[in-house]
This record gives sequence, C-alpha cells and structure tokens, in this order.
Amino acid sequence: MKYWKPFVKIMFLSMLLLGVGCQSQPGQSAPALKAGPEVIKHCQKGPVELTLEVDRRRINAAQFFHLTLRVEGPQNYAFKLPGPNAKMGGFSKAGGQLERPRLVGEKRISQTQTYILEPPGAGEFKLPPLKVSAWDTSKDKAKVLELVSAEITLSVESLFGPDKKGGLTDIEPPVPQPLNWRLWAAAGAGAALLLALTIWLWRRRKPAALPLPPPLPPAELARRELQHLLERQLPEHGQVKEFYAALSAIIRQYLERNFGIRAPELTTEEFLAELGRRPRGASIIDSRKGLRQEHRHLLRDFLIHCDLVKFARHQPEVDDIEMAVTICRRFINETDGPENGDDAEKLLSALEYRS
Repeated sequence: MKYWKPFVKIMFLSMLLLGVGCQSQPGQSAPALKAGPEVIKHCQKGPVELTLEVDRRRINAAQFFHLTLRVEGPQNYAFKLPGPNAKMGGFSKAGGQLERPRLVGEKRISQTQTYILEPPGAGEFKLPPLKVSAWDTSKDKAKVLELVSAEITLSVESLFGPDKKGGLTDIEPPVPQPLNWRLWAAAGAGAALLLALTIWLWRRRKPAALPLPPPLPPAELARRELQHLLERQLPEHGQVKEFYAALSAIIRQYLERNFGIRAPELTTEEFLAELGRRPRGASIIDSRKGLRQEHRHLLRDFLIHCDLVKFARHQPEVDDIEMAVTICRRFINETDGPENGDDAEKLLSALEYRS
C-alpha cells in the first residue's frame, strides 16, 4: 500500500496542472438557446380546443420545422388527429410521434401529435390547414366536431444567403489562434511527471520468479524421506512408535505416488484387500513398474509388523528395527526398477521378516 501513495500524489498534481492550463478564456460563453415556439394558432369549437405550434417561422435549407398539434377537451371525448400520411404542403416528414391522451385538468384530457418537417428547398411555403375530429363517446358518434387549423406561411432561406445566387465564395483564410502558454506548460509538466512515474515503477518492479525445479521421481523422494527419518534418530531417543509410524507413512505415500494406490487413506486391512483385488502378477502403471506377488507378501508382513508396534505396544529389538529399514529401502529399489523375478526371490530368501 505504501508504494501507491507517491503515485496518487503525482496523479493529483498532474490533474491540477491540466485544470489550470485548460481554463476557459474570459469573455467566452455558450450561445443562449431560444425557448418556446414562434408561431401559435388556436381554434376552438364547443368544449374542444385545438392548438398548432411551430418552433420557428424562418429556417435555412439545412434545418427542419418542428410542428406540434394539440387538442384538448372533456374527459369523455375521443379525438382523431391527422396521421403520419397527412399532406403538409410539399414538406417531407422526417419524423414525429402521436402521444396517448392524458389528463390535463379537472375532467379534461389532451392529446398531442408532433411532426418534423423537412423543407424541399429555399422559398416561401404554405402549411395547409390540419383537421381534427372530436366526439362525445357517451353519445351518438354521428355528432362529430371538426376543428380546422389556420394556414401558416413558412420561409426557408438558401444556404448561400439572400444576396447570393448559388455561387461559392473563396475559402476564408485561417484565423490565427493565440498561443496558450498555460496549456503547453501543463502538458510538459504532465509528460515529465509521467516519465518520472514510469522510471519509479520500473525501479520498483519485482524480479522475475525463477522456474520451479522439476518434481522428484517417487522412488527418489521416498529415499530422501527415509534418509531424513534416519537422521532424526528416533529409536535412539526412545521414540520407537513414532519411528515406525513415519516409516509406514513413507511406504504408503510411495505406493500412492508410484502406483496410484490410495494407501495413506486406507487401513492395513483395507489396503491388503485392495491389493488382493488386483490381477495376480499384473502391472499397475506400465510394463516397467509393477508390483509382483512376492512384493505384496513382503509389504503385507511389513505393514502388519508396523501396526503391532504402533497399536499393540510391541517392543521390537534393534535387529528388528534395522531389518524394517532394510526392507523399506529394498522394497523401494525393487519396485522402482524393471520387474525382475530373480531379484524378488533373492530378497525373500535373504530377508525372512519376523513379525
């Protein structure tokens, strides 16, 4: 967390300098927007009122007229407004929307239709009258009120101006812009701070992690664990039970790594039953690494002897301890190399285990 404090300070200073350099020049302001329509026409017949609004009376050929037709009447009335296909005196409709009736006062409703009109060109144009029908839904529909708006004259100017006849003028020369020293100073300071931050982070970078060494083969790992166990000299300190528990764990973990047998999770009875279910003389991993029947008998006697010491309070002699270590080492060596029946028989004849 302490490495990020200088970074936050540098970024805050950069934003402050850029804010000072990018301040607006005095005397400049956004142009004011004109609010409200320029043309409003009203028409009323009975309890129904029609209002026609145009946002402006004069535009240029690249702009649009925005027309709003609004009808208002009692709540029990229904209205029919000109649809999107209504004729608009030569104008093309570029868009529009018919809104749903809504309440505008006590027992009165209003409905609005908007149009976006695109002029065909420059000149004077007449917006024709628009007709709206209204009737009382609680009475006979034959008694329909028709309201017609007044005609409106709209003007469209040419893009070339009123005094031009379509000719193009020469391009205006470029306007010289005053040099903003504050902006350039802020940009230079920001670039210098960014360069300093990059150098600081590069020096703070962590060295690349060294690749991990390849894992040891199961047999080599078991030999190292056995050697480490012997260096602890547990039997010499009277910890015979702990010594046999560690010795049995080395064999069980080796079996799991080398042969895929879940030896550490099984009791001795469950483990021996697991071995009994495997084919006689079959290889567990491949043709080079297998567990022969002679190895199974030797392993069974070894595990039973370890259980006697761990759980039955059997006190082994010094020769028994040395024999257990020898069998553990020879078992790892025999099962790690190629299958050799003569070696297994020599092992059984030379090491007659006493449980």
